[in-house]
Amino acid sequence: MIYFRLAEAFLSYREPEVRLANVLQKPPLALKAETVIRRLRDVSAVSVLVDDGQISEIHLTTESNRSPKQLVRDIESALEAELGLRVDHRCISIAQKKELAKELAEEEEIPELSPADFCEPARVPRVRFENISVTYSELQGHVKVELALDALEAAGFAEGSCDHHDMNRLIATATLQCVRQLIAEDCCFSLSDVEVMRLGPDDVVVATVKFLWGRTDRTLVGSTVVTQNLHQSIVYAVLDAVNRVFGNLRLKEPVEYELRPTSIRG
Repeated sequence: MIYFRLAEAFLSYREPEVRLANVLQKPPLALKAETVIRRLRDVSAVSVLVDDGQISEIHLTTESNRSPKQLVRDIESALEAELGLRVDHRCISIAQKKELAKELAEEEEIPELSPADFCEPARVPRVRFENISVTYSELQGHVKVELALDALEAAGFAEGSCDHHDMNRLIATATLQCVRQLIAEDCCFSLSDVEVMRLGPDDVVVATVKFLWGRTDRTLVGSTVVTQNLHQSIVYAVLDAVNRVFGNLRLKEPVEYELRPTSIRG
């Protein structure tokens, strides 16, 4: 058994400084997990700790310029695919080289709005609510949301189950579809969830939206108090989440007229 673990250690470890005493103390599960993780792209070094037969901690250094979240997903997928192990992402710790970490932060940084930005609406475009239409046919619900940005207008549609929670998600999805039509950048907004909850004397709508833009991967959160119309409040909660990044995106410009081919009769 000792000879087998020594051989496995020599095959899996690339760093000559590894002490054999430490290798012999590691359980086979830790060595196997380290071997799998080390084969991932740009991984410089890795150490896996096991407690009661379960992986408790994973520490690694990387030379990658990808975001830590992407590396965590790679680790989770590799361990599950090759060893059948599911690990909690909270036990994974990643250290990047200083130069690469600084470069990544500069590439992914999205400026947050300051109080001055809120005082000058002209600098931060805000999407306006225009109208919402919700209809039902048998077991299906149909939603149409209309928004505007200055002179630019957009309409989003969604249909699905008439279930109460599903209808709330349809409204939020149609709103995000509208929002995407107003943006010229190559980005993506996708609904994570929308909930209506009781806080004190008020009902509050909370919407979480996944925002992908280049190397940026963020979760945006918006909320609003339900005043009279719940459907309209759901739209406002989604807009509250996405409006805060609008100042960093290139928006579409309204088209005053459109030339179309005409038929010429002889």
